[in-house]
Amino acid sequence: MEKIKTSSQSWTIQENVVQPDIINVNSDAHGGNLTYIADTVAGICFARHNEQGGVTAAVDNFNYIRSIPMGNLFTAQACITGTGKRSAEVFVMITGEDLVKQEKYLAATAFYTYVSTSPQGQEVPQIKADSDLAERLMAGYPERRQARLQARHAQKEFEAFLNQYLT
Repeated sequence: MEKIKTSSQSWTIQENVVQPDIINVNSDAHGGNLTYIADTVAGICFARHNEQGGVTAAVDNFNYIRSIPMGNLFTAQACITGTGKRSAEVFVMITGEDLVKQEKYLAATAFYTYVSTSPQGQEVPQIKADSDLAERLMAGYPERRQARLQARHAQKEFEAFLNQYLT
């Protein structure tokens, strides 16, 4: 029997304050640090949904929308937006918040693909939307999945080309 979970069952949220150890030369959160945090939150979300471990297979469309200055709060949120037999797509949204001005803003978004590392070959549970946001995000999954499959094919051809230059 196929296991189905709702989007809220794996929703993951992590809050942080931009501290000096994660800033760039402009005193904003460094993009690499945001990517690391996004991958961590996406991994937790996938493990929560899958009830087992998994690994990052791809990161698609990491969009840096607005910088997050030092001292601002930022929140990374992740939810499952589509599933295959052994994989799932995880959407990550990072928002910033100026606590002094009481202003929230969208800072970054990304789609991750995680693959299950279950040695038993257990399938990833299917996903069902239980909010308007999840429903909207899930609606685009088939097109994103198709685009990823086409990109993966092109990547394999490119890898074959690059392999001839390895020393």
